[in-house]
Amino acid sequence: MKPDVRRSPFFLAIGVVFIACGASSAAGPQVVASFPSSFPSPDGLTWDGEFLWATDCSTSRIDKVDPETGDVVSSIDVAGVNSDELAFDGEHLWITDHTATEMPGMSAPPPAIYRIDRADGKVLRKFAPPGQDSGGKFPMGIAWDGKNLWNIDTYDVKIYKLDPATGSVLGSIPAPAGGSCGIAWDGACLWVSDASTNGLIYHIDPKDGTVIRSFDAPGGDGHQSTGLAWDGRNLWNHDEQVSNPQIFKLQIDDPAEGGRCAPPPDVDGGTDGGGNTADTGVPADVGEDDAKADAGVAPDSGGAADAGPAPDVDHEAHHADGSMDGSMDGAMTGDAHDDMADGEHSGCSCATVGI
Repeated sequence: MKPDVRRSPFFLAIGVVFIACGASSAAGPQVVASFPSSFPSPDGLTWDGEFLWATDCSTSRIDKVDPETGDVVSSIDVAGVNSDELAFDGEHLWITDHTATEMPGMSAPPPAIYRIDRADGKVLRKFAPPGQDSGGKFPMGIAWDGKNLWNIDTYDVKIYKLDPATGSVLGSIPAPAGGSCGIAWDGACLWVSDASTNGLIYHIDPKDGTVIRSFDAPGGDGHQSTGLAWDGRNLWNHDEQVSNPQIFKLQIDDPAEGGRCAPPPDVDGGTDGGGNTADTGVPADVGEDDAKADAGVAPDSGGAADAGPAPDVDHEAHHADGSMDGSMDGAMTGDAHDDMADGEHSGCSCATVGI
């Protein structure tokens, strides 16, 4: 049963901080299609050039979804892993799992990022997520930019850029909101959803996290916007509407934002229509245990070698009106952090970051 996330002390505190800093919102883009989600508590969403893939972290199942009808074409199972957010790298899927941090009583495997075979759910690669919070790593949204991965850690309120071969941190930028959850790459910039109740969707600069624009997510009053996917022209949003979870297709009239998000001229390989290069740039996978060993991890440890402190970009975290200075590092402290550790909210969905 999903908790009433609006009462979560941590996320209430984070939400109040961001709201107080004056992040503005605007009417969202036109919804050109929508259909019911195949999951009751939707999380991840990604695009493979032809189909959508969707997750619900209360299950290890991942659904392949027809974007025209919303019908489930097929499903795969990632044994022993609760699939949170996901991305597609042009060949296979990446998923995140933070269950062990959020619900320690479940005896779940340590938080991790996985590369999985989209044909059968087999784990091809696995490494520890990058979050630095002392209370546990909390990986959420994940995106592929044609060369590297981008991963949101909700405790840190950061977005990390990762080497897909090892999980090493290449840099980080501030996340735009305390409930930052889903993330998608559009070929030049990042889209980020805020899973707080009635949260926004943000378009941000990957160089420093500057918010270029933000708008209301399409789910209506009480919505909780989770997964995001980019299909080359449109933005898709997985949304946990109250008792009516949906997938929305949003028409983005100017994804380049007047040139602020134009793809760099030296990008090679082109895209498959979803911001994923045809040549994935991901080193060939080996067996799961070999992959963990290559990362400096014992085969059954569930983590990767410590990449060390993230080489953070020197920046200011800006909301749409530019009013918020500084990142939210260490925002989760004291009683709020203890409440989370004690399991006062026990859901696993990205929507547990709501207020």
